[in-house]
Amino acid sequence: MCAFRVDRDLRVGERGADVNMLFALTLLLSHRCNLRCSYCYQSGRAGPARMSWPTARAALDLLLAGAPTKCAVEFSGGEPTLEPELVRRCITYLRSTAQPGVAVHCSLTTNGTLLDDDLLTFLADHDVGLDLSFDGVPAAQDLRGAGTFPMLDRLLDRARRQHPRYFAGSVTARTVVQGRTLPHLAASVRHFMKCGVRRIAIGPCLAHESCWERGDEEILLGQVNEIVADSLAHLEAAGTVPVGFLTGADRDPRARDKGPHCAAVSGRGACVDAAGRVWGCPLFARSLRRLPPLAASVASLVSLGSVHDPALAERLAALPERARQHPLFLADSRRSGTRRCRDCELAADCRICPAAICERPHSPDPHEVPEFHCAFNRVTLEARRRFRDMRVKAGATRCPTELAAALREVAAALRAASPGAPPPRS
Repeated sequence: MCAFRVDRDLRVGERGADVNMLFALTLLLSHRCNLRCSYCYQSGRAGPARMSWPTARAALDLLLAGAPTKCAVEFSGGEPTLEPELVRRCITYLRSTAQPGVAVHCSLTTNGTLLDDDLLTFLADHDVGLDLSFDGVPAAQDLRGAGTFPMLDRLLDRARRQHPRYFAGSVTARTVVQGRTLPHLAASVRHFMKCGVRRIAIGPCLAHESCWERGDEEILLGQVNEIVADSLAHLEAAGTVPVGFLTGADRDPRARDKGPHCAAVSGRGACVDAAGRVWGCPLFARSLRRLPPLAASVASLVSLGSVHDPALAERLAALPERARQHPLFLADSRRSGTRRCRDCELAADCRICPAAICERPHSPDPHEVPEFHCAFNRVTLEARRRFRDMRVKAGATRCPTELAAALREVAAALRAASPGAPPPRS
């Protein structure tokens, strides 16, 4: 169930002096999981391995040894709440061991179904970010885990009532979009807003989307238009913008020429599996599952040996140069259909996960981006620019409801052209 987000975490360390320093660490505390999500890339996981404390401590010491000013640790799996005592021990160790002046951002990525009040209180007391894998309304969430919607809804309610400050500042709903859940996306976002969630992260399904059709882009556009309209109204009412793809600044286009576009081969982030093997990214870890052919060809590249190996730091430092030798990480040579990525005006801000390319069946071309991922990025990046322009036009603090109403009309027209999409929820 791991969602490797080293790109987010690396930003806390980009101002550091040593570009080879390790800033972000993901610990897979267990390879077990109590759910079997239909689209999980670990669905063919190799075994029920669990991390020992000596392995976890060695990984944490590796991060702290570089003494970065800011760094990040993500606890994931499998399902990390199957190892609650190890979660507590790791976080207590970090908080007591980090040198003064070193800020360690900790987060827990979980499906939420096993998160009891005691562990929730511990996370809140120790300021550990809660990244909740939650796909939204029942019609969407049931495809992740049948019958789990009420459990996660109650979890959000408990967190909001018992730990209001923590809920407002440290809880993120992470939603995975696939073709079957696409018609429910806007309703899911509205539900999260109604629950008071301040951070909503939305991304395309990593696994090959066999049911994606070209007409689905119109459904996606309609859903995103609704999300923009709802976000304008939410900004006017609450003063916040919870949806992640609507925030952030455009990147410098010149950054496209500065190396591999995958933070997982930057040498500044690493993942340690339950057995203590270190990988540049868990999506290419042989220890987690049987890899697709293209991913298997990358596995030796991102395999960095044991967390106890003294030469690990040297291999991490060499990883970016090694990655430049593999076509999978050469973003400027990518295309989607007849579109060349380098010619797209959104290219500087577009980030396509190389593992998603690997998931395509029949020995995929390492340069060919899945249509679903291309469409998702184009639609959401264009929405971000449109949303920003609307805010500027309407004023930085208030957005007139006329803008939201106009977008809803556009979304309704798109829905009318796509009969299979459900009606909007009020």
